[in-house]
Amino acid sequence: MEFVKEFRNKGYAVVFISHKLQEVMHIADRIIVMRNGQISGILKKEDTNEKELSRLMIGKEIAPIEMTARKYKGTMLEVKDLTVFSKQGHKALNSISFNIEKGEILGIAGVSGNGQQELGETLSGLHEQINGKILLDDIQIESFTVRECIESGIGYVHADRHTAGLVLDMSLRENLLLKNSYNKNWSRKTVIDNNKLDTYSREIVENYSVKTSGIDSPMKGLSGGNQQKVVLGREVSIGEKLVIFDQPTRGLDLGAIEYVHRTILAERDKGKSILLISTELSEIFALSDRIAVLYNGRILKIMEKKDATTEEIGMLMAGITKEQTNEA
Repeated sequence: MEFVKEFRNKGYAVVFISHKLQEVMHIADRIIVMRNGQISGILKKEDTNEKELSRLMIGKEIAPIEMTARKYKGTMLEVKDLTVFSKQGHKALNSISFNIEKGEILGIAGVSGNGQQELGETLSGLHEQINGKILLDDIQIESFTVRECIESGIGYVHADRHTAGLVLDMSLRENLLLKNSYNKNWSRKTVIDNNKLDTYSREIVENYSVKTSGIDSPMKGLSGGNQQKVVLGREVSIGEKLVIFDQPTRGLDLGAIEYVHRTILAERDKGKSILLISTELSEIFALSDRIAVLYNGRILKIMEKKDATTEEIGMLMAGITKEQTNEA
């Protein structure tokens, strides 16, 4: 941000493109808002605010998200002394322990590359080189295959929807079948009941407001937000007990972000356990009941959201604890 300001102050022109309103209000002198390929507003920064910009961006005002009080009791997921080794042989996760209650969102804050992806993949059965215990609803699952994890009720929204969440050349309907081909709702032995699968696909399109010309449309023709809605629909239906959201709003516009956030809270309110992995502190604070900070493969601290501050979380993300700060 400082570089952009210095560049501007030298007399150069800057075009700054972002869907993050705080960044825009911090850096811009004049703001052009685009929606559906057309200009919906041209404003001076001093004459506008984030609320007006969001309305111009998505065509409506975004109501603030409010979390309801938790109404479920009991632990759904328990992780004990989990150590995970990467393909290169180093410790990606180093003896971490935590639990998630029923109807609770545990936010994992941290800079990318500190073990977040390995955590999501381990809980969904993708990693084999692990030590420690993982219990889902009191059943030990650390040795489960991917299919066994799916059948146990674990959904996983991967951080990279294009390489690990979707096959873009396949249709919407086919992508909903991925991870679900043996689902008893439409699979009888080795035969797929296409009528039931079509009904399920249309329900996902309707329930998640996916903008598409039809369930046989190729995924690569959908916008990023609508692609993510398809992934959400599939993984939420799979995740009857636990849903892992890894960077669920990366690269999405404001309207899609709001939709994803409301979907996550709705699943929490159904009693599911949610693991939310995000590098966006605003997202972590908006959605989490508790916050854990992951640094260099270790959990440095787990705290209630009401007790957390952005300053402390930010320091922990850099590997600096309060004790170290006091010593300095």
